[in-house]
Amino acid sequence: MIRFNETKLGKQCEFILGGTPKTSNQEYWNGSIPWVSVVDFKDNKYVSSTEKTITSKGLNESNTKLLKVNDIIISARGTVGKIVVCKIPVTFNQSCYALRSNSENLNQEYLYYLMKYKVNELRKKAIGGVFDTIVKDTLNDLDIALPSIDYQKKITSVLSTYDKLIENNTRRIEILEEMAQRIYKDWFVDFKYPGHENDELEDSELGMIPQGWEISNIKDVVNKVVLGGTPARKNKKFWNGKIPWIKSGKLNDLRVLEGTEYITELGLEKSATKLMPPRTVLISITGAIIISLSEIELCANQSVIGLYDSSILSQEYIYLNQQINIHQYTSKMSGSAQQHINKDIVQNTKILVPRINILNDFDKLIKPLFNQISSLLFKNKNLTSTRDYLLPKLISGKVDVSDLDIDTSILDE
Repeated sequence: MIRFNETKLGKQCEFILGGTPKTSNQEYWNGSIPWVSVVDFKDNKYVSSTEKTITSKGLNESNTKLLKVNDIIISARGTVGKIVVCKIPVTFNQSCYALRSNSENLNQEYLYYLMKYKVNELRKKAIGGVFDTIVKDTLNDLDIALPSIDYQKKITSVLSTYDKLIENNTRRIEILEEMAQRIYKDWFVDFKYPGHENDELEDSELGMIPQGWEISNIKDVVNKVVLGGTPARKNKKFWNGKIPWIKSGKLNDLRVLEGTEYITELGLEKSATKLMPPRTVLISITGAIIISLSEIELCANQSVIGLYDSSILSQEYIYLNQQINIHQYTSKMSGSAQQHINKDIVQNTKILVPRINILNDFDKLIKPLFNQISSLLFKNKNLTSTRDYLLPKLISGKVDVSDLDIDTSILDE
């Protein structure tokens, strides 16, 4: 039987509150020191880059703190309970707490998995009216049960194996995505495609393009420009089915692999939403313009437009084209309460149509990259599911790893 020692989180680690240098003082910002806010909390275990940076002056003259590698950050206001580990020294804002073990009874990396296990309990204890908030007292008084350090390291070794695989796959995905974007730019922005030396450029609606290439409206080269819809919420027969249905926020994912919710066949039949095939190019048209690509058959709400079924252009070409030309949509947004574009704007947006032989050569080069990205994303999805299934069973002691021969020495490095 595994022995757990009951204790309070506050007796085992210290809590550090972040801060924000004055945004009006330009001397505090755009320096070399990473500054973490909630927008930097991704699905990965680690934070290794940030959208904003501060200067040494900003650090020294504000309440923010410089964290160490392996310190843990938890979001504590608004979006409560997002957790990351610092892969580099960072500063952070006041909507977060940093956690650092100060006890010989608590392994720092085990603390990360322990907090992942406890996050739902913390969310239930959040207070506040406009924004849910975790306060320091809540963290201090959190009941935890700790096995021995050796046992903690065994659990950590099992779970971190999954996270390392996910991290490695994520790095490969980023490289493949960057390669695809670079190839597109070389061929269709800089016009450095194979054989370009023999082609002359001519003027067009989108500037100079190679002779024999065309500029078309999207609706003239993409057969399906589909606006989504939402089945009636009050009809329970429309919901909790097996058909993936997404909201526009799902497009923040590099590729869409699952639904936000799931609808029934009847919900599909009796609403304006449409079933779209894998590799549909997805465009959010309300709020921020975001472009993603589906890797499954799905439906979407009325804030999403899908592009698919072109006899000329591949879905991979359309996706890369839309991403690099997203400014064509942002410049046409309108609305006072919430900025948006509409289906008509998308259908009549211009798109570059290269010669068919160039497109064919491009597709032979690019499709294997997209297929690799898809495969790695689904591998990560499965690894994440397995890790999340094991985590509560290991942390609670329901699965005993005492007899497993696990080398934990790497955790001491």
